[in-house]
Amino acid sequence: MTDRPVLCILDPDARGEQVLRQAAALARRLDSPLALAHFVEHDAGFEADHVPFLTPRALNEALAEVARERLRDMLTAHHLTASLWVEVRPCRAGAIRLALRLGAGVVVLGAHSPCGLASGQAGTGPEPLPFDVLRVQVRRHRDAWRQWIDHLLDPAGPGVLQA
Repeated sequence: MTDRPVLCILDPDARGEQVLRQAAALARRLDSPLALAHFVEHDAGFEADHVPFLTPRALNEALAEVARERLRDMLTAHHLTASLWVEVRPCRAGAIRLALRLGAGVVVLGAHSPCGLASGQAGTGPEPLPFDVLRVQVRRHRDAWRQWIDHLLDPAGPGVLQA
């Protein structure tokens, strides 16, 4: 077992769930602990569609709490144990800071992530970052696609691909 965790930066949505599955598989393969992080970056003014009106700070705190609950639900649904961080700060700076604080060996994030860690300018200075970055390409409707293929291949199905 290595004491360098796999840090997974994700959104609490279907794409994030696919990233979580990949990060969990990598953590199991490396025999490393898993850590999850989500960064709230909502920079709007007062939100007029909420009653009572929310200040930007109150809205960020509410978004963070919703994200925390959804990520806990995702962990429970996949029977995973992980440390969890949800922070109100820009993703790139927060991800680098957290990865350094945890001593992460690998940071896993979706290819759609706004963190900027997978670009050539990910470092904060002339030195490279002391962790690897793995971008996970997720498919939008992977489950629907798989169900459709299974339906076509099923002997009781329409028989389109049967010999």
